[in-house]
Amino acid sequence: MQKAGVDFAILGAREACTGDPARRMGNEYVFQAYAEQNVSTLNEQGVTKIVASCPHCFNTLANEYGDFGGSYEVVHHTELLAELVEAASEEGQSGPSIEEADVIVAGGRGLGGPENFTLVEQLAEAMIEGGLVIEGDGLSEKD
Repeated sequence: MQKAGVDFAILGAREACTGDPARRMGNEYVFQAYAEQNVSTLNEQGVTKIVASCPHCFNTLANEYGDFGGSYEVVHHTELLAELVEAASEEGQSGPSIEEADVIVAGGRGLGGPENFTLVEQLAEAMIEGGLVIEGDGLSEKD
């Protein structure tokens, strides 16, 4: 994000779990405590946009924190990366190549439709063109 010139901040020690696991396990009290604490911290810092890498956190921040006074634009990190690559292309820059990128694939609820998976599709194409296959827990070259 620094290379792309994105203005961002990290909460560091003030960042806590969204509380999603507690809610999914039925512990509404713990979820609400996390939500209230996090919304308070985010609002005190003037946060308006959040980049999430976890689909569960994405869903909680975008769809559940509103009940606690949190109103944020929440984007999945793959969506942000796709926007940055597109903006670089429009400006005539090459941008990061998919071969150089660290890609985290996080499927699941709250991520929208297939338009948010452009970079994942590019990665798959690069893997196929480069002769790479997924075996077990890693990549290997085709024989």
